[in-house]
Amino acid sequence: MLPVGEPVSLVDVPGQPQRRIYEGQFVHLAPVQPERDAAELYPLSHGSDDVEALWTYMPYGPFADKTDMQAWMADIALESDPLFLTVRQQDTNAANGMVSFPASRRRIVAWNWAISGTFPPPSAHGPIRRQRT
Repeated sequence: MLPVGEPVSLVDVPGQPQRRIYEGQFVHLAPVQPERDAAELYPLSHGSDDVEALWTYMPYGPFADKTDMQAWMADIALESDPLFLTVRQQDTNAANGMVSFPASRRRIVAWNWAISGTFPPPSAHGPIRRQRT
């Protein structure tokens, strides 16, 4: 039988995600800014069949143009279910994608706070970087 160490103290559980900036080591999550975010994310998520495949199982997109994407972002920017946040590179502040937190699943996300999926896929904007916040 292996030796048992000291008991681990309980960690405070973070609250529900809010519309604010969350700082991580490699990325930060920020409230959606439709005009700015659409200008950065539209070219990363449109333009070829390979890139646009990311929309296959999403209930929105692909968008006809940047203006369409911006209009969608304006609609979801103040929504709370799901809560959308833009993923931005910590060192450059460039938009990498978006994440959403449906109200029904926020309790699960709050325990881990690891972002496992964003759009567009990391390969669309260069080398894959660890994205954990």
